[in-house]
Amino acid sequence: MKTFRTTFFAVAVSFSAAHSCLAFESREERELAMAEDAIFWSRVASASSFVREACSRNSFACSDDRAELGLALLAAKSSSAAIDALTGLLRYRIDGGLSEDFTCYILKKKKAAQKSLVRLKPESLYEKCVSEVALRAAQQPNVLRGVGASEICTSTADLDAKRRALIAQLTNGKQCLSSDF
Repeated sequence: MKTFRTTFFAVAVSFSAAHSCLAFESREERELAMAEDAIFWSRVASASSFVREACSRNSFACSDDRAELGLALLAAKSSSAAIDALTGLLRYRIDGGLSEDFTCYILKKKKAAQKSLVRLKPESLYEKCVSEVALRAAQQPNVLRGVGASEICTSTADLDAKRRALIAQLTNGKQCLSSDF
């Protein structure tokens, strides 16, 4: 179990560290990358039999806190890059409470999120997700063994349907209650 935790967190940290080593990236770019990484690895954790097995032995291995914190970090920022990163999370298969929080954060961004969603290209976003899975599977084959892009990435059709639904909710002025956060 200790080996699993060490491996899993080393993987997550290595991707975050790789982002911070690029001299041309700003602090915000590094924070956005870390937040997206946290959400990506949370999706891997729910799809990986390796991680599910570890989770059955120790609930610490299945914590979704990292994804919630990553989502909250993206939502706390108001730059166009942060809003694009937030709407770009549509590429991941997010469900449950995280999905509800995601929707509320999008609705809270109002017009800025709507503009980002309108610009969003489902095919490009899907391809980005597939590329992320392939790259990370090549780098960390043990953690992603048996995990395919279809388990992490939202299909192009579903991505477009969710995008359109969010745009409609924003157009209609839908909001979440403050108690929903």
